Amino acid sequence: MTFMAMGDQELWGFRNCKNSVFKINRVLVLWYAPISLVFQIVFLFANYEKLTFETMGIIFIILPVSILINIELFIAQMKKYKEILKRFFTEVHLFYFKEHDAFTKTVLLRAERYVFLLMCSFVLLVVVDGFLWVIIPVFSNLKNKELILNKKRTFLTGIYLWLPFDYLYNYRNWQIVHTVNVFVMIYSSILLAFGNSIHLCIIFHLIGHIKILKYKIESPKWNELSQEEVKNILVDILKYHAFIKGIKNVLQDVFGLSIGGIYLLNLFVDSLILYQLMMGGTDSVAIYALMVFNLMFELIVISFIIEELRIQTDDISDIIYSIPWEDMSIPNKKTILMMLAQAQTPLMFKAAAGIKTGVQPMIDIFKATFSYYVMLKSTIE
Repeated sequence: MTFMAMGDQELWGFRNCKNSVFKINRVLVLWYAPISLVFQIVFLFANYEKLTFETMGIIFIILPVSILINIELFIAQMKKYKEILKRFFTEVHLFYFKEHDAFTKTVLLRAERYVFLLMCSFVLLVVVDGFLWVIIPVFSNLKNKELILNKKRTFLTGIYLWLPFDYLYNYRNWQIVHTVNVFVMIYSSILLAFGNSIHLCIIFHLIGHIKILKYKIESPKWNELSQEEVKNILVDILKYHAFIKGIKNVLQDVFGLSIGGIYLLNLFVDSLILYQLMMGGTDSVAIYALMVFNLMFELIVISFIIEELRIQTDDISDIIYSIPWEDMSIPNKKTILMMLAQAQTPLMFKAAAGIKTGVQPMIDIFKATFSYYVMLKSTIE
């Protein structure tokens, strides 16, 4: 993450990296990403009339992905992002939780297992898909070289940038562009994989904290405790709940734009990928099949995890009310009331611009995807 300008290892207690390769690479990533995005847009406007449908489809699929990558890099440079990363390894991560009882250890192991499996899945899917975007265009160009020579088809590549020379029909120029795109695709895959994984890590551990909070409410034998002991436990629970809500709010502020971008990316791109998959040649099947699976898998995982965050907080008020409060002192009853007021609203994660997240918005996007696909197919036919 430090190498790719997505984090700073000093925040997690590692020594400062003074390697000049790291520094140069971070600068290149931060400069190349926005410049590449601008040049993609310029290329589209400059060559709109002479592009084939296949090339146009690639541009309209890759362009939104480039926007999402730029959003991830933009977020990674924010002060709040660095703060949440620092707090993750000092406050949020369950390993650093002050109470290491058997229940906490169980929750920690489960959270880490899920995080590990999902991160491996994200990295594998995105890297393989990036590799296909490098290899498949080469085979496709070799297969259709006669059409390219007759200018009935352009050279295919992964990213189309405006450049002061022709590489749509010129083989040597295409070689240069595609070689550069090999590195760009590798970098883009890594950025997407880690950008999509870090907020999932934090949300999983936040869900773990909610489970521990509920355990802290249910586990004490309230009738056997003195009023002073009850007071200390209630205050601790109240502060702990406030801590969870605070982390959720910071998480929403930092990653709301990124998660909103993932929902919008699926809304606008999935139908186009499906069309390319159904109507394209055999060359495009491998690329687009894995890509649409990758995007939908990512959306499904994020939606279910965010939904789990809400579900876990749905019954906190009921659990609080089940505390035998009738025989408590007046101050302790007031604390219970404060806890109930704090727990009335479940933790709802909203993306940027108020975009709804969770399972229902995910289902709506999938419905819209197939509707757009049918509309796109009938319009083009």
